[in-house]
Formats: sequence, C-alpha cells, structure tokens
Amino acid sequence: MKFSFRTSLYLICILIISLIVWLAFSPDKQEIHFSEEKHLDVEHQQPRDLRFDIASDSTRITSEDKLNDKSSHYQTIQGEEESSDARVIECQFDIKALREQLSITESDIAWMEKQFYTLESDELDLARLIEYITALEQPEKHSKFETLMNELMLDPKYSPVLSFLLIEHCSTKSEHPFCQPEFLNPALVADDDNGAKQLVNSLYYLRRGETAPARESFREVLNAGYFNEHWGDVIQIFMEAYKQLNIGSHHLRLSGAISQASISGFSTQPLIEFCGSHVDDSAEIKYYCSEIGKVLAKRGQSIATNLSGIILLQELSDKLGNIHDYELYSSKREQIQAYTESDEYINAQNMMMYDESLSEFWYQKLLQYGELEAYRALIAEVRARSKDPDYNPCETEFN
Repeated sequence: MKFSFRTSLYLICILIISLIVWLAFSPDKQEIHFSEEKHLDVEHQQPRDLRFDIASDSTRITSEDKLNDKSSHYQTIQGEEESSDARVIECQFDIKALREQLSITESDIAWMEKQFYTLESDELDLARLIEYITALEQPEKHSKFETLMNELMLDPKYSPVLSFLLIEHCSTKSEHPFCQPEFLNPALVADDDNGAKQLVNSLYYLRRGETAPARESFREVLNAGYFNEHWGDVIQIFMEAYKQLNIGSHHLRLSGAISQASISGFSTQPLIEFCGSHVDDSAEIKYYCSEIGKVLAKRGQSIATNLSGIILLQELSDKLGNIHDYELYSSKREQIQAYTESDEYINAQNMMMYDESLSEFWYQKLLQYGELEAYRALIAEVRARSKDPDYNPCETEFN
C-alpha cells in the first residue's frame, strides 16, 4: 500500500510521539505510580500463571497457580538463558535522527492532532472519551462527552472499561467533572466481580478517608472471579480508532495505542500508607494487605502492576520487621527493573517497530500471559527468527 507524503508524515508523527510517551511511562521509571490494561471481549479472564515466585517459604502460594514452572513455554527471570553466542538481530531506533531526517515540525504534529479530534466515527468518539477521562485536556467539550458517557455506561461492552478508568482516575484527581456522584455511584457498583475494579474502588475510598467501604473492597478484591485492569482493552480501543485515521501499519497503530494506555494509571500510595499504619491493628488487615500485594504481583497484566504488588509486600515486610521477606521482595523488584533495562528487552521493543508480525505476536502474548511474560516470549521469538540468515527487518523504511 502506498501512502501520500502527508499520510506518511502523519504515521511517523504518531510513532515518534508514541515512543516518547511509552518510554516516559515505562515501569522502570516509576516508583509508586503505576498504569494498566486488557481485551474487550474477554471480561472474565482466568488467573494467569505466576511469572516469578513472589512468596517466601512462610507464605508460599500452594494453589493451582504454578510458581517457576519449568514446563511453561517461557522461562521466568531466574530461568536459564540461551547461549550468548547465538546470533541475535538488533535494530537501532533513533527517534531524534528520524525526526530530523523527515523534517518533522511542530505544525506537522499539530496537524496530526487535529485529525484525531476532528474526524468523526464511533471508534474515535470512544478513544476521545477515554483520553478525556484520563487527561481532561479539553474541559470545554465536557457537555459532548457527558452525553456519550451516559450512553456508553449503559453498554455492557464498554461499561466495565469506562467504570474502571473513571474510578481509577477519580482516586487520584477528584476535581475531574466526571468525579461527581451521578457518574461515580453507577461506576462504583459496575463490574463488581473484577478484582482490579474493586482495588481502584478501595483506593478511591482510602483517598476520601472512608476506611469502612475500603475494607469491604479489600475483601471483594480477594473474592473476585477475575482480575482485569483493562490495559489491553484500551490498547484495542485506540488501535481501532487509529484505523479510522487510515493508519494502515499495524505496528504504528500498536505503538500509539500502547502510549495512550500508559497514560492512565492508579497510585497504590493510599493502600501502602493504610497498610503501613494499620497492619498491626488486626490479623484481618494484615491478611488483606498481604494477599492484595500477592494478587497485584501475581495477576496484574502490566509489569507496573506486578511491581506495585512487590513494593506493597516489601513495605509490609519492612513494617513487620521481617528481614528475610524484605530482602526477598527487594531482590524480585531489582530483578524486574534490571530486566526492563536490559539490552535484550530494549532491542525487543525496537524490533516490534520494524517487524509487524512481532508486534502482533507480543500483543497476543500480552493478552494471554501478561506484559512481563509477553516480553520474555518476544525475546525468545527474536532469538528464534535471528537464526534465519535472511531475516533482517532493520532495513524497513518508514517514509
């Protein structure tokens, strides 16, 4: 498919902005503020296998979830690696050089943004509504979004996603026009069998100082039938929106969608502070805080959610004076952060920009196993493809 120069320029602008935002919100650059995602048509997901062993000897999980299962398709961080002598293709992606090469100006980027906000379609309306909820960059358009919000909150396909994002955002920025009772009350009770939704409910209540409903939400986090942060859903929504802008390249759509999904996020700081202050109050609170930390580390789809659980467990161990567990969780945290800074991890991200099939491979593994394992699988796939002497996606041209 051939594109006009203007359309090609548009695609490059999307890619540049997407990568800048993606890198800016990558989990290794965050300490406490985390972001999330899921698949629109898979509301009731089954718990995924634990991708790293977060339990100490005294608190080891013994359910059907597998810890460091050697039979799984993708090894955990502590697993054996292939020989470092194996040939691995590496693609370098220089955003600054690419922008200079194509002479992309601020007016070009402004043109791109105008297309997103002016073209009409149901898919773009939904994407713009999500951007409005998570960023509130255009308050003057509240009346239009209010009507759309009322309509989609009644749609069972979109209500779970919008309810989650709304409560997630209102747990950190209560001044948002949608953080009013007429919107919040229906959102708080929606999707009540979703552990992730109950988690953001608890964060919302904690921020308001309402500990009784927060504790009830703690209980529901652990009793919920599934755990879905809707990270993948937001990716899918923006991928569909970008199709409406005639962005024909899958990997460009995916990179832009990932950046949009990464903008949203919840802060577990209220939970950490509550658990730190009240963990000694009762065995019940100690149990809730510990188990919620394990749920985040074990069942979260994004690496940021996994890290938020480990940080909570680390803080609890420190508060309780459990040096062994504190060192264990500190080590797990350092392993994941080092992994996301590794050359192989960064190269795998770059490779997705050049090989469309790799980006689709990563996305499907993300939906199936979660982000951490998706990157493990992606790295293994890059190694496997590199064995083909004719494989060289780095020569892909974007103009």
